[in-house]
Amino acid sequence: MGCGRGRALIAPAEAYPGSSYVGYDAFESTVKLARTNAEVAGLADRVRFEA
Repeated sequence: MGCGRGRALIAPAEAYPGSSYVGYDAFESTVKLARTNAEVAGLADRVRFEA
């Protein structure tokens, strides 16, 4: 299952600050967008995305 733009992982990371998450997607362009969204949310240190 793809991570899409990352919201499905960013939201719980915001709610649970002691946790970390990894999302996967088949499309590199989508992964780049998800990474950007995590950076904007200030969560790039706890939310990671891979293609």
